[in-house]
Amino acid sequence: MLTLAVAATTLAVFAAPAAVPAASTEVLAYTRYSTNGGAITLGGVGGAKGRTLTPRSLAASDAAWSPDSKWIAAVGNRDWTRGVLNQPSVWRMRVRDGVAEDLIGESDLEAAAGVNSDLVGAAVGRPKWLTGGRWLMFAAPVEGSMELWRVEIDGGRLERMTGARHFL
Repeated sequence: MLTLAVAATTLAVFAAPAAVPAASTEVLAYTRYSTNGGAITLGGVGGAKGRTLTPRSLAASDAAWSPDSKWIAAVGNRDWTRGVLNQPSVWRMRVRDGVAEDLIGESDLEAAAGVNSDLVGAAVGRPKWLTGGRWLMFAAPVEGSMELWRVEIDGGRLERMTGARHFL
């Protein structure tokens, strides 16, 4: 996968497997920003028109394709309103129809938090699919440090993967 940051747009390019019906062999997932926040948009490479995957009530960014190409994970806020800071969560959206599921909504974790230092800045990391697509890994702060977490796709079980006072 190739990831590019261009101006205010985040791009993730994925070479689609044969099972994905597409006019081209590649599908592009990117974040399109507007006054309504970010929206994950899908489009075929080579001039095909994009389609918004994110439901209107969800502002999301940082797309990550599932290993089977059927889902996109992203960090986002439900009912996003300019100037209101709702707690961001980790979402997965079905590519076929855009059905979105909040994977950590019952937790107290802030999926879009960043840690800054006087040496380097930190950007929010995109969720990462683990081998087989059963788990998603993401970073979130707890107890004064940024930690790695994973959430089980079916069942929503959360597991803390690191535990110490450090910056990831």
